[in-house]
Amino acid sequence: MENDNLENIVNLAKEGNKEALEKLVKNIYKKIYGLSVKMLYNPTEAKDATQDAAIEKLATPEFLAKNLSSEELNWLKTNNVDLAQVATDGSPTYLVAKGLQDGQYHIYKQISGKTYKS
Repeated sequence: MENDNLENIVNLAKEGNKEALEKLVKNIYKKIYGLSVKMLYNPTEAKDATQDAAIEKLATPEFLAKNLSSEELNWLKTNNVDLAQVATDGSPTYLVAKGLQDGQYHIYKQISGKTYKS
């Protein structure tokens, strides 16, 4: 997939290819972060803004249905979790992120600056 053009990567991602989706997200993430740094003049704020944008655009029902286990989807529904919920400091309460050990997407809850797998 190294030599694929953007159109091919997008098409593969739409078909559910996780490697293509990851490549696309990383590419877009870098561009959004670069733009955020130029606009905010602060790398930390730029990182936060980029993560917020990624969460807003990626945490769609379609993305979650393709990338979370049925157990995690049931947990979201049973607990009425709103992935757009934010803490008093403006940081997201829940994150959907790829696990380092298994490479699968999981739901994580942030509590007092620490992140726990839900």
